[in-house]
Order: sequence, then structure tokens, then C-alpha cells
Amino acid sequence: MGRVRNATCPCCDTGDSETIHHALFECRALAFSDERDAFLAALCSICPDTRRLPDENRMRFLLGDALPREIVCTAFLSLFRRSGLVTVPVTVS
Repeated sequence: MGRVRNATCPCCDTGDSETIHHALFECRALAFSDERDAFLAALCSICPDTRRLPDENRMRFLLGDALPREIVCTAFLSLFRRSGLVTVPVTVS
């Protein structure tokens, strides 16, 4: 068997698994709060219907194929980079 990466979030002390859902909606690390608030405000501004969605459905929307180009922004990519989920530069063409 190979090594398994520790799935516990290294940014907060909750002991929760480090998942995309956790990074976007739950992580209590202060480093995330400003970026998350800015990102979610932009999301709700560009796609007002997402305000009414539960976090799970909001995450499905964000990871789906119909994501508006405006959402794929620096704050979104920065949030994923900070969580370690994206480790290479990402460009939007």
C-alpha cells in the first residue's frame, strides 16, 4: 500500500476533513474569512439565485460545467490554492 495524505484540514482546529466543501463554506481559519466572504458576495451578485441554495448545491454549481466566466476569478483560484487543492498556476482564456 502507498502512503495516504492526511485528510484533516491543516488550516483550522476542527478536525474536519480537508474537502472542497470545507474550504469553501466551513473552514474557520481566519486566513479564509475575507477571501470566502468576498468570493461568496461576488457569486451572489453575479448569480443571485445561488443565495437561496444550500451550500451543497452551491458547491455543485461551482464545480459544474455551467459556471459563468465571471466567477472564475482570482478570489476563487486563490481560495483553492491556499487550501492546497490547486498547486499549479491556472489561467482562464
